[in-house]
Amino acid sequence: DLYKDNLQVYYESLAYHYKNGHSIYKAVDYLRKSAEKNMDRYALHEANQYYREAFELLLNKTDRIREDDMLLMETLLDWVVVHYHLAAYHHMYELLSQYETFAVSLGDRLTLGMFYVRIGSALSRMERCREGYNYLHKALAIGESIGNEKIIGYACTWLIINCADLCLLDEALDVGRRVQGMDIFASDKYVFRLSTASLGYTHYFRGDAEKVHDAGNRLLEYGMKHDDMGSIVLGHTCHGIGYVVIGNFASAIECFRRAI
Repeated sequence: DLYKDNLQVYYESLAYHYKNGHSIYKAVDYLRKSAEKNMDRYALHEANQYYREAFELLLNKTDRIREDDMLLMETLLDWVVVHYHLAAYHHMYELLSQYETFAVSLGDRLTLGMFYVRIGSALSRMERCREGYNYLHKALAIGESIGNEKIIGYACTWLIINCADLCLLDEALDVGRRVQGMDIFASDKYVFRLSTASLGYTHYFRGDAEKVHDAGNRLLEYGMKHDDMGSIVLGHTCHGIGYVVIGNFASAIECFRRAI
């Protein structure tokens, strides 16, 4: 109670304490909280290590029950996001593919929907776009069948860039408009960031520099308002590719330097 208002400062210490004790659930809880804390400040290698430790504690638990299996899968789905930010897409896919049968066996549609989102996004970034497309549509179908906005929003968000890479530009714009009309677009920074940048990327392929710059402006405005460096980086990147469209390479280079 003494430190409850500032407990976040002690997450790593508490994780270490419980990890070396006998309370596995408290250890997993504080390891995951430590990972999330480090993710928020882009300390990706530290986040990766905390998620790994939490996952292995659960995986090696000899008397696992269904609740443990669900927590194991939840931890995995959060952990692979770190691999995405590290651009370790092959590792992300390999890790997920080992547990696809397990994810299906849980019989939980919400969990399976997010699993398909994650593996579809990994395949998309590995340029195995058709396979990624299929997984993302499986996720979208599950989200629609159970009416879950998070699955629908994330599936649509990832489908934008996936469809653009497959030259399915009309579908990319359709799913982009769909996600931008959802509540999750305003409430989830990752959905806002990725869907806006992906629509800018789609307009780049369409040769519409004005709309690429519009996406860049929206990202920069959001990033400045919410102190979100990821949005600021993607905002400058969008402006860069917008200048590429019109052949203004000097301005494009300047924008890319700002992004770096």
